[in-house]
Amino acid sequence: MGMIDISKKLSNEKPILKIAEGKEYKVNNSKNTMLLIDQQMRSGENEVESMDYVIRLTLGEKAFKEIESMEMPFSDYKILFIGVMAAVSGQTYDEVEKNFNTPS
Repeated sequence: MGMIDISKKLSNEKPILKIAEGKEYKVNNSKNTMLLIDQQMRSGENEVESMDYVIRLTLGEKAFKEIESMEMPFSDYKILFIGVMAAVSGQTYDEVEKNFNTPS
């Protein structure tokens, strides 16, 4: 059969999530991170605790603490969460937003 070269199709780049001027965070979108997110979302835990877990896991502890200190309204926190999920899944924000039935 020969060699199938997929090297040009693969990327180890991490997406960047910008939430404000000067507030940009690299998103951990690895397969293992996605498995942990899936497990957390299926666990039936409290919605906000699950969102916190996903944000901490994907953006890191330092970014999570910075975001927490912003004390953003819950509606904005949901927007942040959807942005993180879009970055992790490789989908657009709008595609992920439809799955969460969140108004724009």
